[in-house]
Amino acid sequence: MSLVVLSTISCKEALIELVPEYEHESGRKLDVTYAGGPGLTEEIRGGKTADLFIGPGEFSNPLIAEGKLAGASRTAFARSSTASSGCQMKSVAVFTTLTQLDSEC
Repeated sequence: MSLVVLSTISCKEALIELVPEYEHESGRKLDVTYAGGPGLTEEIRGGKTADLFIGPGEFSNPLIAEGKLAGASRTAFARSSTASSGCQMKSVAVFTTLTQLDSEC
């Protein structure tokens, strides 16, 4: 049985290394779909389900507030930052369980 994962494209680089390691060590397959954060957020709002959501807080926080993601399952696993014109923007990628499946896991 595979785990269905929805991930923002911003987390793809980290997952390229992590997914094969997880699959090898656990023996479980991950079926990962990568998409842009705004579109993925709307798909989840529209009822798309998965076992896991991976993306930065700018997308997961509103979904947690709306009850679409299980906030208690949130776990930070990577940090990135970008410097631009003297400003620094930070993003935290998180694993979050979708509430639709949280009760089944």
